[in-house]
Amino acid sequence: MQRVWLSIAGVIGLATLILEIVYRPAHPYSMWHTWPIFDLIFGALGCAAIVLGAKWLGHHWLQRKENYYGDDS
Repeated sequence: MQRVWLSIAGVIGLATLILEIVYRPAHPYSMWHTWPIFDLIFGALGCAAIVLGAKWLGHHWLQRKENYYGDDS
């Protein structure tokens, strides 16, 4: 089942990459919107930053040791 989801994600990523290269907006909002696949890279890096930040936050702030409440039994 994991292979199916990975394949679907790969097809969607490839389609997004092709559309990003082929389709160009007539009037870009900013300079970086004229760069090829900038939005794709920016979105992927932003997603990775959110995931890694959440993992770091959960590990260093939210999780407690097993004997946090003083239970030594």
